[in-house]
Amino acid sequence: MSTTTMRRRVFAYAKFNIDALISLATNLRGQSCTVNTSTRPKAGSTHWVIFITFEDGIEWVFRSPRSGPSAIITEESASKLLISEAATLKYLRTLGSIPVPEVFSFSGNADSDIGVP
Repeated sequence: MSTTTMRRRVFAYAKFNIDALISLATNLRGQSCTVNTSTRPKAGSTHWVIFITFEDGIEWVFRSPRSGPSAIITEESASKLLISEAATLKYLRTLGSIPVPEVFSFSGNADSDIGVP
């Protein structure tokens, strides 16, 4: 498999601005990070994910709704679902007794610099 083909594997489910994603994660955490662009994203029926790795070994998950021909819900529904999930996770974290992932940033639409919700 050529290097060009391998680099494109990260874009299997959507075209997005990986440099903007890395920049956002770096700014949010204050530490350099990378994304393995030769790895195909993990995917479920409604979302796909990639992993952001920081120089100290900490990993964050970037999660985005499926879109285009592989989507099973509309973009509008996916946007509402993402906003609801982020709000729910943030609320559950305030309770303190339930271990849930921390939401560092999210966008309910593709109008961000990253180009996907």
